[in-house]
Amino acid sequence: MDAGLAAVCGALAGAIGAVGAAWATSNAQLKSARLAARAEHLRQRRDTRSVHYRELITAVSDLLAHLRSGQSVGRPLFRFTNDYLNDMKSLCQNVRSKVEDVALAGPPEVRNAAYRIRRAMEITFEAVDQLNANLREVELTSESEHPMEARNINDFARGRDRIGELLEDFSDEASDALDDDGTRFWE
Repeated sequence: MDAGLAAVCGALAGAIGAVGAAWATSNAQLKSARLAARAEHLRQRRDTRSVHYRELITAVSDLLAHLRSGQSVGRPLFRFTNDYLNDMKSLCQNVRSKVEDVALAGPPEVRNAAYRIRRAMEITFEAVDQLNANLREVELTSESEHPMEARNINDFARGRDRIGELLEDFSDEASDALDDDGTRFWE
């Protein structure tokens, strides 16, 4: 009877050990699968964000190139023609679209930086629209100068410069977001 009890106890211990080993193995495999899935998710999210960030940077750079172009001979007002305004409308629409893509891709810091660019762009567009109206009034009335011309030129220059600064800020935020590997929580 002692040998039989010992055999049963040995078999029971072996079974418990086998179940424990199976549980430990399955737990390790589950953790490994979760880590692999998380890594793949982060890679896909990073790739998507990278594309949206790059597209916004390109769109804002195109807008800045337009804002810096068109130097007129003589008075600065003469550069703000209907063609200049229409080109800017198109560029602004492209930036708006790219800002929305970035806003959806996140994270909040990058989204907010993109929104600041959009706001500065809208203010600058308003100045260009006013300058275009000033130009049309000067052409119609043959006046030498529009009373709001200097103020609107100043608003335009400040807006253009602000967009450039905000683009640098956005680039920094985007770079930080792309470098985030999802482990900030653990630090």
